Amino acid sequence: MAHALILALLVAAAQEAPKKKLLTRDTFMNMESVGSPAISPDGRAVLFTRTWTDTMKDEHRSNLWIADTDGSRVRELTSS
Repeated sequence: MAHALILALLVAAAQEAPKKKLLTRDTFMNMESVGSPAISPDGRAVLFTRTWTDTMKDEHRSNLWIADTDGSRVRELTSS
């Protein structure tokens, strides 16, 4: 009886499991990345790059951003 219950639970869980999504070209082209973090000398802010793909021009673009280290006041410093 216990084996039948376990089997029933496993079958139910497998049916409810979310389907895996594959990385498509469109998903990949819409992805952004953050990199090159640098903390300010006083430790209150972090400078970083935000990079994305400009699909219309078929090139990568990056801007510099700065944020307080507590995650507040995120602002763009440069505009490509």
